[in-house]
Amino acid sequence: MEYFNLGVNPIFRGTYSLGSVTLKKKGYHITEKCIGCGKCKRVCPQRCIDEGKPYVINQNHCLHCGSCYENCPVKAIERD
Repeated sequence: MEYFNLGVNPIFRGTYSLGSVTLKKKGYHITEKCIGCGKCKRVCPQRCIDEGKPYVINQNHCLHCGSCYENCPVKAIERD
């Protein structure tokens, strides 16, 4: 189960399970193909991408909108 805390900025996303259900990982991650151009960071509505080598998506704030994925010029962002 996913939940969103809309009372904070950036929005916080969390997950939990009931019983013995296994949580399936989903979302996006940035691979080593990242060239550090920063386009993903600029288009992220949550501002949840941090600079690095490669850049890193803060999964607790990511809405899984795919904006970073769609705008990466070298296709360095992959879906989980």
